[in-house]
Amino acid sequence: MRVYPMDINKRIFGLSKSQILPILSNIVGDKVLSFDININHQVQGYRGYSADKIIPTFTYITESGLTGEVTVFIKKFYDSGPVEVHHYVYLQKYNAPIPRMYGFLTDTEQHEILFLEYLEPIGDVEACRTFTSNIEHFRKLLSVAAKFNAIKPSDEYIEHLSYRNFDNGLKNAVSVLDDLFDHALKGELGNDLKQFCLESQHELSNLQKFTLSLINPINHIEIGLLHGDIYPENTCWNKDKSELIIIDFEHVGLGPRFYDVALWLGSPDHIKKYNDLHQHYLGQYNDLSDKLVTLKDFVNEVFILWFAWNLTGLWFPLGRALDGLNDWTEDREEGRQFFRNELIETLSTILRDKKFSM
Repeated sequence: MRVYPMDINKRIFGLSKSQILPILSNIVGDKVLSFDININHQVQGYRGYSADKIIPTFTYITESGLTGEVTVFIKKFYDSGPVEVHHYVYLQKYNAPIPRMYGFLTDTEQHEILFLEYLEPIGDVEACRTFTSNIEHFRKLLSVAAKFNAIKPSDEYIEHLSYRNFDNGLKNAVSVLDDLFDHALKGELGNDLKQFCLESQHELSNLQKFTLSLINPINHIEIGLLHGDIYPENTCWNKDKSELIIIDFEHVGLGPRFYDVALWLGSPDHIKKYNDLHQHYLGQYNDLSDKLVTLKDFVNEVFILWFAWNLTGLWFPLGRALDGLNDWTEDREEGRQFFRNELIETLSTILRDKKFSM
């Protein structure tokens, strides 16, 4: 692998050696006197939208004469103010399946700069669109989700957590459905989606009523800790512990307790297909939680939340179906077609389910 020498003042977000030395000493466990930096690893795969990231390797000499090298994952957030540091501080107390945070700094504009344990990107989990076809990989993702969701945050941590409220999202989804059908019927989303909406136009009003009908049952679901964005792209592999680790915590908060896995386990098709995986997740969740949940209650909750997840998120695939912007291809037309197909698939599943009948 090619090695890139670094000018520290230009490449580590403008941080000085004096700022980095205490954190590096904490990692090494001895006072570091000097160090050099190289780039041996590049950020791979999904880069995200919230932070700039770099993976430097530090070659160091300590006060006691120890020499060595350590690779660290560093991310600097684009938004100022608290983002992830407080989550790392609290989650580490619960032995959550997360990377170690070695330390953090803030720049003059209060952007967080985190120094984190470097873990290998997932190489044995398939891409997000197809990973559920591999049951072994699917079970690993559900296991790590169960460990995270079963955490009972302290009152002190709860003060730092936002609540995921579906009321406004579901009300907004009613307007998004109007926009979606309007764009489709004008031919702005391609022929397939136009035909689909022509054939389904008579069901739009019932679909909107159904969307609003989800508000009350969701508000009666017990609250739990949510990651908010559990995807294969937001996990890494910890070789030392032989376990999957969750990363990226800017969406962590409180909400309906099984929201994180509703996308994977809550659709009518998933409920028919994945009974053993429902039991796998729930068994691990119950082992760690102080309150047992029945399989019947779990399935009912993820079923409701699957609809809410997809309906409140329709604005995103609709926007991408129009502009084609995405982070996995520069071909706008390919992006448009992917999200147009996704819209058809999602709406078809909702409309054909027997429980949709009002």
